Amino acid sequence: MNRRTLLKVLGAGGCGAAAVVAGRSLFRPAAGWPSLPEPAGPGRPFGFFDVDSRELNEAGDALGFRPRVEPLVDRLNRLYALAEERLAPLVFTTCCSGRMLGPDSLAEVLFVPLDAARREWAGRLGEHRLFCVQKKTYTPDTRLNFTCRAYDMFQDNGNAAHLVQALNVGEWIVFGNGFDLCINSAVHGLLAAGQKVCLLSDVWVSASRGYYVSTPRGEMECGTPRNQARILAEFRQLGVRTATLEEFLASVARSPA
Repeated sequence: MNRRTLLKVLGAGGCGAAAVVAGRSLFRPAAGWPSLPEPAGPGRPFGFFDVDSRELNEAGDALGFRPRVEPLVDRLNRLYALAEERLAPLVFTTCCSGRMLGPDSLAEVLFVPLDAARREWAGRLGEHRLFCVQKKTYTPDTRLNFTCRAYDMFQDNGNAAHLVQALNVGEWIVFGNGFDLCINSAVHGLLAAGQKVCLLSDVWVSASRGYYVSTPRGEMECGTPRNQARILAEFRQLGVRTATLEEFLASVARSPA
């Protein structure tokens, strides 16, 4: 199957009932979804959204890092340490090709399932600081997963938007793996859920090359400077703030704990 055929599979119904419009997530509240309890106090000034950096380790008893983010591990560890120090919520996803968590994988992680009809997690928000948003794998074929937008956690997870809204943070600090696809969709999903976003400009790795997306400027290849410049320009137009890791850490140091 060539790449142009792959790009047409979604339109032919090859991915089920995924909700996609103009390449962006659609947040559709489930009918009868209960109101989540209001967080106590004004909420945290920031929370962290780690896109696909983490996966289960080989033993399945702790979180490890995806091989593609190895160059970022020192920076990622600094962010995780800061989240713990400031008691900030940290939401993460795992790549569909990684070792994904299940509902009972790690006691310290609250697993947020795909199905919006499953609401048991909502009553346990106050017990956790780490949250894993489940992503959907459509097929073992990575290219078909791309066509079905399996990289977009807000497209398939009916609870994702409810989670980030209920955590009541002032701004989501976004970083991670797969800038052109996974991070891009996470930023759009957060914005669609009414959230403020800051992208850490030096704490991400690009998507793999060889995947093509349709844009107003024509077809572009993921993982290229041209496509990434296009995405960053769009982020700026949408009000997404950007900062380096050191700039962000300096701003936190100036703020009260």
